[in-house]
Amino acid sequence: MTEKKTETEELLEKLSKTEELLGKISKYLEDPNKGVETNKERELQIDIAKLQADSARMSERKVNETKPSETKPSETKPSETKPRRMSRKSVAVALGIICILLIACLGGAVAYYTVKLNDKENQINSANNTISQLNATLTVQNSTIWSLNEIITNLTNKENQLQTWLDENETLLNQTQTWLNGNVTLLLAENITSYEAQISSLNAQIAQLKTWLSGNVTAYQNEIALYDNQVNQYNNYVADHHHTDEDYDALSSQNANLINITNLAKSIVWEDNDSIQQPAGQYTNWTESVNYAGYVSVWVQSSNASTPVAHVAVTYSTLYGVSFSQEIVVSVGGKAVFPVLPSNITVFVGNGNLGFEGGASETVTITYFY
Repeated sequence: MTEKKTETEELLEKLSKTEELLGKISKYLEDPNKGVETNKERELQIDIAKLQADSARMSERKVNETKPSETKPSETKPSETKPRRMSRKSVAVALGIICILLIACLGGAVAYYTVKLNDKENQINSANNTISQLNATLTVQNSTIWSLNEIITNLTNKENQLQTWLDENETLLNQTQTWLNGNVTLLLAENITSYEAQISSLNAQIAQLKTWLSGNVTAYQNEIALYDNQVNQYNNYVADHHHTDEDYDALSSQNANLINITNLAKSIVWEDNDSIQQPAGQYTNWTESVNYAGYVSVWVQSSNASTPVAHVAVTYSTLYGVSFSQEIVVSVGGKAVFPVLPSNITVFVGNGNLGFEGGASETVTITYFY
């Protein structure tokens, strides 16, 4: 009986420790951010190892007790065999459940920390990308600061040159004043009135020079203020980046369009191989609107072989009083060119035949260049 109580008490004590250990593990899994101290983790690992060792010893003891060679009929009482077997089975089941729970808890902990580790790696990668972007921005800003320092150095040199020039002129003025003071007696003896006039003129020139110097200093100060304003504008531009590539492309396209207009490199085809039938002496006309100064090219191909010529004319009147009217006779397959100004342009094409010569079939192409 003493041995039975001892084993039962030992099992109950181990079950109590197991429940306490499971409670600690469940609290740790519910709030892993609080962390567990290293000593506590070691204690938990030692307790788990002890439970596994006890479970192995209990299983071995159970196997040894159930062997026929070790069982003696004389030592075993019928009344004691059944409770002990039931207790051992319960202990084995409890230990199996405990091991399963321990394995599940450990698996959950491993899975949780695996997810946390992946999150930390993603955060590190994101931080590295942010650092790369900031380094690129820092490089651009350093280049800008270097350019501004060069500008400041140039302006400082100009300021020093201007100050040297001012000092030299001031020295010249002082020398003139000294010369005047040393020659007062001579001036009074020779011609006081004449020299007073000269002195007055020199004083006026000195006043003008001082005014000029003052104006140049003011202009220099204005230039410095303008430079500061430009630096502020540039800093504001760098800060907000209002202009986009689309704006630049639009301005570039407008600039290219204006250059083409200036060089008369643009054109519009008003009539493209327009076939017309005309009786003798008849003219066909087309009216178009012109927005830019340029020229009109009229190409005529006539089918009347007896009179291989065509009459081409252009007329227009501008709002600012310019009237234009010109007629050109072209051969078959010829071209006539007329200068035009912004207005409504009328182009005439006729065969110029007499009645007995008959009409003509013509193909006309009219192109406006601007």
